[in-house]
Amino acid sequence: MSLKRILVVRHSTRLDTKDLSWRDTSPTPYDPPLSQSGILEAGALGRAIASEIAASVDSGADSADTAASAFARPTRDLSPASRTSDRSSVGTDSSSALTMGSSAASASPPCTFPSSRPLTVYIHTSPFLRCAMTAHYIAQQLVAMAPVASSSAPSTVNLKIRIDSFLGEWLTPDYFSSISPPPDDGHTSLAASSMSWLVSNGSRNILDLTWPLNSFGVSGQYGERWKTMYWRFSTGLSNLVASYAGPAPGDSVVILVTHGAGSNALVGALSGTPILVDFGLASLSVAVPRRRTDREDEYSSVYGYGGEKRNRSGYGLLFDDNISNNTGSGMGKWDLTRIADVSHLGLLRGVKEDDPPRTMMPKFEFRTSTSPMVSEYI
Repeated sequence: MSLKRILVVRHSTRLDTKDLSWRDTSPTPYDPPLSQSGILEAGALGRAIASEIAASVDSGADSADTAASAFARPTRDLSPASRTSDRSSVGTDSSSALTMGSSAASASPPCTFPSSRPLTVYIHTSPFLRCAMTAHYIAQQLVAMAPVASSSAPSTVNLKIRIDSFLGEWLTPDYFSSISPPPDDGHTSLAASSMSWLVSNGSRNILDLTWPLNSFGVSGQYGERWKTMYWRFSTGLSNLVASYAGPAPGDSVVILVTHGAGSNALVGALSGTPILVDFGLASLSVAVPRRRTDREDEYSSVYGYGGEKRNRSGYGLLFDDNISNNTGSGMGKWDLTRIADVSHLGLLRGVKEDDPPRTMMPKFEFRTSTSPMVSEYI
């Protein structure tokens, strides 16, 4: 199986950041769902991911050169009626069951997946509900843009949602200073709650109910330090990449839905150098298999492969030299074509239709402490 892309996604906006009283009344204050704005953000993120996947599979290329062509913002229906329809569809709706070939999206899709070659999209999500919901609404957009299946011509796109404990939240005590932490059960109860929500909201057909929670690694433990968290994610990612590098036919794309701290660890492992980046909510990072070409020196200066540690937009990345980069032998080499991209949220945040497409890069700030500010990564 050819692993064409690894996409790292941070969950979208949580309900407890919009409704400050939610924590006071919830029996699980450590596990908030998405807010209504978060659901809209996840939908926009799903459309951006669908465009990224379609462009990569259609081109059949693995290099960062071709992947860069997918930076263009997807076409959307910008009419007031369309925006009203998007907002009215927020919430639980059993009619949007994620069966391959269904018409789950209300808006016209900006692209369709090519039907000439098999593709499997694996969405691996943190057990926390905000991540599982983000995965659900991403999957909803992918299903809407897949080829229509029939008895004589089944869809060439397979989609699976899998819950993995290693993708769970950074369990620093600072985050849980005012609320109780999750149960100390290896995220079993969190996974059960998220699985129940996914089944109840139409994802049963694509949810891998038999997937072992600790397939690639275990969850963190309360009191987890930044370095320990970083090691947990990088080791789990190495195991995941090695698992999908088998001889099975067809192409695959892996989408990892996690948290802000986990996004740092995953992107750092993919880049080969630990980093500290302010990953925004519903942000998208994309990694493609690296090819050693005549332009290697140019690519080696992008995102920390040596030489200048600067990205294409001229922003400097903050590298954490206190964390060793030992991610195992199964990782391989990867180029990052997007880091913490939130350009797909432009329409939701008031960007005008005629504004040029852009890849918004994160801001960086030097830290004197051994770990980042907790509030930026939860």
